[in-house]
Amino acid sequence: MSALRRLLVLPLILLPATAFSQKKVLTQADWDTWKSISGAALTPDGQWAVYSISPLVGDGGLVIRATSSSTEYRVPRGFLGRANNTPGGLRPRAGGNPEAEPAGPTVAPAQLTHDSRHVLALTYPTQAQFARAGRGRGASAVTSRTDLAIVRLADGNVTTLERVRSFRLPRSSGAWVAYAPADSAPPAAAVPQRGEGIGAPAG
Repeated sequence: MSALRRLLVLPLILLPATAFSQKKVLTQADWDTWKSISGAALTPDGQWAVYSISPLVGDGGLVIRATSSSTEYRVPRGFLGRANNTPGGLRPRAGGNPEAEPAGPTVAPAQLTHDSRHVLALTYPTQAQFARAGRGRGASAVTSRTDLAIVRLADGNVTTLERVRSFRLPRSSGAWVAYAPADSAPPAAAVPQRGEGIGAPAG
């Protein structure tokens, strides 16, 4: 083989090895950023699609997208994807398919009002706020905090009720929301309380 042919063949032999060596190796930091969708739903009138999106580790958000136009609203939901350091914590539950894919972070789904005018979801502190809180005194005040975001679909306006532990919507009305403040304790006996209209300031 002539010297010229050797010079032409050599790069063809080395090319696959060079291309392989340039491929990026996936690490934990890479798949921590992979995002998943959960709690997908349509408003009763079918005009809006609602879902939460979150990485395996990091801040997530609520996405509200019109089904007949390009209108889209996004509401930050805070630190949804939290590191799972429990061995087997992301494996299928007992009794499930052992070959199934690991499950992603569990996110409380948003709720839709009966009249298709509002979407409500709990929000949490951001990952940065969790990191700043650390494990010192007062950390639980940050790590356990939840707020309630009320999104008006007519214009995307967001009303936030701070420190809400849980909430419920009526099945046949979109005018009211019942919620429990985070600092309230379960009462010994049920006592009727005045409700809050959706979109109204907290009482």
